[in-house]
Amino acid sequence: MKLPKLKRENLIEVHWIDITSTTSWKTTEEAESYIAVGCQSVGYFLNEDDDVIRLSATKNDEGERDVNVIVKGCIKSICKLKR
Repeated sequence: MKLPKLKRENLIEVHWIDITSTTSWKTTEEAESYIAVGCQSVGYFLNEDDDVIRLSATKNDEGERDVNVIVKGCIKSICKLKR
């Protein structure tokens, strides 16, 4: 998937697929019906490399922030949001 051209601090929404798992006992039929989960993350774009993108949903006045690292192979789409 080709990502849009992004700059640091662009506000973006990422639609991506995450793994699911369970430690409870399941029949084979139940286990075979498990699916991955669709997710949406909104935040400020930080950077990317060949494998991942990084964004943060929260930052403080001192310049500290949280970080979400999303594997590019799991990304379905990214859109820039207007502030």
